[in-house]
Amino acid sequence: MNDKPTLKDLLDPSNLHYEFPLENKEARFKELVLYVADACVSDPTYSKIKLLKILFHSDFESFGVHRQPITGVPYRKLPYGHRWVQFFWNQSAKYVSEYSHGMAWKIAEAGGLIPYESVFISDDPVTFEEVNMVKALADKYGWKL
Repeated sequence: MNDKPTLKDLLDPSNLHYEFPLENKEARFKELVLYVADACVSDPTYSKIKLLKILFHSDFESFGVHRQPITGVPYRKLPYGHRWVQFFWNQSAKYVSEYSHGMAWKIAEAGGLIPYESVFISDDPVTFEEVNMVKALADKYGWKL
């Protein structure tokens, strides 16, 4: 018996995670806010919008790397909504906003929840090397493209 999810399972919207039932979720969120605020105390471009975007990216990047977010709270697509402290250091809110409005943000409905799995959606175009790698894997494993 194969316990691995199929591609169909992974793409099924009912299997997406919009929040996680982590212990002390509220405390985790508050601690992350304090951590970011402390790290940005001398950043002249620090703002509420920048804080929200750093929180969003921190949670989603953690999910992408560790399969578990830091806080597990849900995030919504908002007009002025949601690696990181060093990455955004001394960047304007406009720059941070433009950077964070990638494909995952674009496909979410206004006011809708953003699934954590959207961290795996790339804004970069597919390269010839990536296409060739997928073809080689398909040949190796008998996948139909």
